[in-house]
Amino acid sequence: MDDCRLGPLPSAPIPIVCAGQSEAGMRFAAAYGDYNFITGNSTNDPLAIAPSVARLVAETERTGRRAARCC
Repeated sequence: MDDCRLGPLPSAPIPIVCAGQSEAGMRFAAAYGDYNFITGNSTNDPLAIAPSVARLVAETERTGRRAARCC
């Protein structure tokens, strides 16, 4: 596309919601995302996703941004 424009401009920021758990997905979420959904293999076991959350936090620290919210 050439000369693409958004109009009308949004009156509030539009949050970027991610769902990446691959290396590239985590980098994108850390660099640009406001939220990142992380899934696990079990039900009602928050510790099951702890390694993925730790990867997201570490990647976000490399960007200098505040950690994306995990859901």
